Amino acid sequence: MALSDFELPNNHLSVIQALLGNPVSIGLLKKIRIYNKNKFAYKIASPLIRIFYYGQEKYGISERDISAKEIDEIVDIAMPRIVEDSIREYVSSRLGLIETIMEDADYDVDGYLLRFQTLSMTLEVKWKKHVSDLREVASKLLKIDALEHILMVPSKKGLESDQTKIMDVIDLIDL
Repeated sequence: MALSDFELPNNHLSVIQALLGNPVSIGLLKKIRIYNKNKFAYKIASPLIRIFYYGQEKYGISERDISAKEIDEIVDIAMPRIVEDSIREYVSSRLGLIETIMEDADYDVDGYLLRFQTLSMTLEVKWKKHVSDLREVASKLLKIDALEHILMVPSKKGLESDQTKIMDVIDLIDL
């Protein structure tokens, strides 16, 4: 029986949320609040399983043999989003903030961290070796009315900004 063959009653949203409660409670799924909405997003908690399902959805990897090169490409595509999610979760938990995301599929900004209902911090993660345009990232963050704007990079060596706080892996340890 395919998932598309499964029929839901008219009150399908409450049924789906009830079904997602158990996987969330045992840590298979992570429930993340949508910024400024009374809604939630659900993500697979395990990075390895997320990579597998990404590869399955895009390339049907369970139905054929795949090369090490293809695996590397799939991981390279999936990993930046996993790093963004992990850093957002870590920063919010270390600072006692509420982790939220935008409903947008592309996430204009990677994290909106709240203290109670007030937007305390915006978080943008650039997990490539080089941030091409720091001004562009800063202007995107500054369009949002938050107390603090953070750009997270693997290494902040040589990067400076008057408008945005730049953090790297070492700063995460010190949080």
